[in-house]
Amino acid sequence: MSEYQYYEWQTVDRLLTEAEQESVSNLSSHIEVSSSRAVVTYSYGSFKHDPRQVLARFFDAHLYLANWGSRRLMFRFPSGLVSRDMIETHCVQDRITFRTVNGFDVLDMDLSEEEGGGWIEGEGSLSGLIPLRTDILQGDYRSVYLAWLKAMSVRDGYLPRGRKSSASKPTVPAIPAGLKQLSPALKRFVEQFDVPACLVEAAAEHSPELAETVATDFRPLVARLPREECDRFLCRFAQGDVTAGIELKKHLLTLEPRLPAASGPGRSIDELLKRAEAIETARKRRQEQEARRKHAAAMKALAEREAETWQQVASLVDLKQTRSYDEAVQLLAKLAQLAEFRGSQDDYRRRVNDLCDRYKRLSGFRWRVQQARLLVDQKDEPMDQDEQ
Repeated sequence: MSEYQYYEWQTVDRLLTEAEQESVSNLSSHIEVSSSRAVVTYSYGSFKHDPRQVLARFFDAHLYLANWGSRRLMFRFPSGLVSRDMIETHCVQDRITFRTVNGFDVLDMDLSEEEGGGWIEGEGSLSGLIPLRTDILQGDYRSVYLAWLKAMSVRDGYLPRGRKSSASKPTVPAIPAGLKQLSPALKRFVEQFDVPACLVEAAAEHSPELAETVATDFRPLVARLPREECDRFLCRFAQGDVTAGIELKKHLLTLEPRLPAASGPGRSIDELLKRAEAIETARKRRQEQEARRKHAAAMKALAEREAETWQQVASLVDLKQTRSYDEAVQLLAKLAQLAEFRGSQDDYRRRVNDLCDRYKRLSGFRWRVQQARLLVDQKDEPMDQDEQ
């Protein structure tokens, strides 16, 4: 399998200037740059710069994918607009970090797996994940919790179950509300980063429903701001500072006491993995039961037309064509399943033997019966070189 690496950065809060676009273009001879986006792919070699530094200097979001299992998503935030305390409860060493870089807060979620890999398609993936950045700015940390689930399920850097350590235990974050009501962007995140569905379901069992959003009347809150503060925000708006609105909203909400967002009690990753294993076992059991039910129904339907099917096999063989032989053997395979289902294998083998004897000159048909192992006790015999 050939190597494939995909790097993408996007702006959200502003567009790149022409000078900035030129600076980004100089980072790689492979890079494609616009006023809001930069993409570079490699089938050999790799990007020579630190993607986090490029993000902190120019962009608001970054996605890195490689077909050997690497998956990394980063968001840049204006300093102080995201709760550091909340984010840091989800941090996992070398997996999820929250650092200040070049005056911005950068959330880095590296959810790579050494044993991952396979076909990937990076184009367009980051756009579907951009809404998660807005969610985090608005206090919705479900994406960060899902990243914590994935990071802890990989368990790199952590002791296996049952091992003791003198070090303090990793922080267990509270389970956020709304894990049963994932948005399209959250569903894309789960799929893109391969977060185990059964693990999400285990956590969702303790996740409260999302509270109904109540519109806030900001007019009386704005009236409480000093004139100097109003002027400062107005100047920022006039200068095109798109983060001013987010910052103003957060500041105004601090003037009105609000109940904290609902969340469920924290659950350790061992508790969640154990529950996820039970969920997966139950799911497989249901699938097996459903498969058995469908198989029994299919066998019942085939039994009702068994005589007709045997006649159809003979008619197909009589055509003496390669394609008709293949179709005949497919029908014989279904009849073998029916024989096994009702315990009539001896009768089935007798009928197939009779069929092969009747057409013993048609080596192409008999060869296909042998290759399909429909007669496990039949002896290989020399065959004429006809239409095999």
